Amino acid sequence: MTNNPPISLTFRLGKPEDLPTVGDAVAVHQEIAKVQGTVALGKTGKPLADPTIERALASGRPSLLVLTRHKDVFHGYTAELKDILSGHTKPSESQVPRYYRHLMKDIRSWLMIGPLKPIEANDLARYCLCSNKRPLLEVLRSTRTANMLVYKEEATPCR
Repeated sequence: MTNNPPISLTFRLGKPEDLPTVGDAVAVHQEIAKVQGTVALGKTGKPLADPTIERALASGRPSLLVLTRHKDVFHGYTAELKDILSGHTKPSESQVPRYYRHLMKDIRSWLMIGPLKPIEANDLARYCLCSNKRPLLEVLRSTRTANMLVYKEEATPCR
């Protein structure tokens, strides 16, 4: 990594088997962003790790790299990360996509984002993990980890 490239925090948009088609999920997010201005993405289980959030925020407000998968193909979208809510602070129900409102009581961290902007497949292939410089798509195929700090390699492949 040179010249401190912008950092993005990844967020995998649920388990593919639990979601509507990629197009439907993205359309729901865009609909909410248009009406509400922000969309709430929730992380169940353990809250986002404080060091992860602090590291991401230390470089300025990072973007969020939202990842979806349809069969074996990953799709990427960027969104402005407007806020991170945790503890007793929760978004309004109207900001939460309808397909997972039933999980609201189980969500420990909320990522408040703006509209989703698609990333070209060749650009998505240039994202690398900040921790070990491995290609993001390679890591996504071998792990269920949803939240990672990544950067986009401008000139050469990762590593």
